[in-house]
Amino acid sequence: MRPVSKLLALAVLVCAALPAIGQETATYEVRFEALWNAADHPQDFPPNPHFSPLVGATHSAAADFWSPGGLATEGIRLMAEQGMVVPLRSEVRAVPAEADYVEGDPVNISPGEGFATLTVSEDHPLVTLVTMVAPSPDWFVGVDSMPLMEGGDWLFRKTVDLFPWDAGTDSGTTFRSPNQVSVPRQTIHPIAGFPFTGTPALGRYVFERTDAPPPEPLVLGDDRFEITALWTTENGSSNFGTPVPLTDDTGYFWFFNQNNVEIVVKVLDACGFANRFWIFAGGLTNVGVELTVRDVVADEEKTYTTQPGPPFQPIQDTVGLATCPVG
Repeated sequence: MRPVSKLLALAVLVCAALPAIGQETATYEVRFEALWNAADHPQDFPPNPHFSPLVGATHSAAADFWSPGGLATEGIRLMAEQGMVVPLRSEVRAVPAEADYVEGDPVNISPGEGFATLTVSEDHPLVTLVTMVAPSPDWFVGVDSMPLMEGGDWLFRKTVDLFPWDAGTDSGTTFRSPNQVSVPRQTIHPIAGFPFTGTPALGRYVFERTDAPPPEPLVLGDDRFEITALWTTENGSSNFGTPVPLTDDTGYFWFFNQNNVEIVVKVLDACGFANRFWIFAGGLTNVGVELTVRDVVADEEKTYTTQPGPPFQPIQDTVGLATCPVG
């Protein structure tokens, strides 16, 4: 059994009473999950569906490389029409004080995956990342000036569904339309109709932090159980809850505000009559929760997952962890 940690419990209580202090930088791996396929997107589906290399920047609010309703720069135009990265790279590097360049993999055949790595900072907390839908006249997917910091701390994970945008520089209406320069140039706008009428997302970005410190667990059962709660909102933001112990077998987590209790957890020693530990939890939230209870003595764990949207349903697990005896 691990040594009793009264100081750890006191430290958790003290930390819970303090405002979150974020690190100056955070590094993320971006996984681009290309989902574009003939079954889900049958309208005018082209041969050789693929995506150009991921390209973009981490940047400050002073930099703007594209935005809905705005006109495409030459870098965005050539990315969306030809899959080129060099012109957009030049636009990013033209403002070195405001942006850092990011480039990642292409997806040579969809469905497939591509990856990129990026570092955000307090000076450059926003992400712009795009890729061409290919073949197409001037269509692309991506994010514009998306923050990876919420509530004063870097997110652990961010998931974004990607729907098609028209760069407004070519008037073609099918994947293999000949070049038709838009005169005058149109604004960047979402494509809601043909050939994407009623179809799901073409892909998603999953930003996952790679330099995150281990989450602070809720420690119960005389230091035997470590519990973490990873929350996820409907907009795809995820981070770990802050634990607060109450008794040796009970504690709670807060997510967004230390004054709001979100999840209450109890691990009950039922070894004497059921030969296992029972796990109970209740939630005062409708965000998604991934609750993990780990028995560090037996090196076993159990995870409970709820989706964002519906209210958290009580956990009354009397099967729990069959890891008795206590010591």
